[in-house]
Amino acid sequence: MTLRRRVFLIVSGTLVFIALGPLIILMAHGYRYDFKNGHLLVTGTLVIKTEPRGAQVSLNGQSIGDTPVARRFLTPNEYLVEITKSEYHSWRKRINIFERQVTFLPDQNTKINLLLGTPQNLKSIPRVADIFSFQDLIFYVDVQGRQIFSTSFNATSPQLTSSTTSILTNPRFEDGRRIGTGAEFIISSDQGQFYLSADHKTALPRLAGIQFGNTENTVLGLNDKNQLLEITPEGSKVLLEDVRAFKRNGNQIYYLQKIPSGEFGLSRITSMDDPVLVSKTPAFENASIILSLDNQPYLLLDRELYAVKDRLEKINSQVEFAYWDSHGNFLLYGNSHESWVYEPLAYNQNQLLVRATTQTTVPLFHKAAGYTFVIEDKEIKAIETDSSGQPNIYSLLTSADPKKISLNDEGNILGLLDGNDLRLIKIR
Repeated sequence: MTLRRRVFLIVSGTLVFIALGPLIILMAHGYRYDFKNGHLLVTGTLVIKTEPRGAQVSLNGQSIGDTPVARRFLTPNEYLVEITKSEYHSWRKRINIFERQVTFLPDQNTKINLLLGTPQNLKSIPRVADIFSFQDLIFYVDVQGRQIFSTSFNATSPQLTSSTTSILTNPRFEDGRRIGTGAEFIISSDQGQFYLSADHKTALPRLAGIQFGNTENTVLGLNDKNQLLEITPEGSKVLLEDVRAFKRNGNQIYYLQKIPSGEFGLSRITSMDDPVLVSKTPAFENASIILSLDNQPYLLLDRELYAVKDRLEKINSQVEFAYWDSHGNFLLYGNSHESWVYEPLAYNQNQLLVRATTQTTVPLFHKAAGYTFVIEDKEIKAIETDSSGQPNIYSLLTSADPKKISLNDEGNILGLLDGNDLRLIKIR
């Protein structure tokens, strides 16, 4: 190559770099040149991941590829995103793209879980009265109330967990928990309440607010004299007098009672300390206490829901149920037609989750799946929990007599008590 040609190539390359360099730098910073209008646009990026992968994505009706997909240089605007895959429900939502920002669906650390259009029945177990799930095990009691079995959601052969010597009519789980390699349960029936484990079977007095104590083989509950009892295989003892409601978490017990001034109050006691008054409360007829994982108390007093801080802060009215969801780390509450999420640290603390014209069950939130599941009439519905935009709502299946639902840890198998049949159903 001659010197003259080398000089020409160097000069040409330099001129091209001088011409295109700023454009390359601008593109790296999210700019795009609008040839139609003749000016630069500041753009944004859209990133979508799904489970399973390979779903087709369209933006305003135009295909942009299969998941996982990243689309750069989008003009800031509102877009309609549609995701489709054979054998799965379609997903669609209107989203906003902002300049110099990456929009992740549903967010940076999770994927959109697509649900099967036709769920797959894995197994059906007959003659089941009630179910109780823990992690990837589902426990069930037979219709005679004589035996409790466990099975995995993957439909392994049932294992006998506990049994009684008498028939219990209309048995149902009040509570259950794992203890080592076994489990213990509180069962209610027409004949009364019973504590059951592999080694112990104890008939309990009629108790309200019944729950497990801090140690194995221990039950707490209120008798008809408003005494808080602790019951073990050795007998029972009175822990507190004149208690209207209580909740245990670890070695702490929160309870409502009349204080010496004649007013009502929420107090706290541990096994080693004297009672501490947490807050005074309004008078009430019916009450329950809800505790977060870090023992932040909430009160449901005659359908009025409160957060207990320096003073009572009202959250909402016409509330029929409330519980702390350990998966989502929020308070889930509502009534037979509405369900809400309360996140104490969120900017928008109260978010409507479900509103239905017909009566619904208490909703079941599942963080891994990204949906809240509810029984509405004879339908099992999945409601997307992504708070951005209108949530996708799917009718998964209809059932003759749906009573209770539960999910495994992964959130891909549904346990459904359908009449007296336990059905295990793959939903994604």
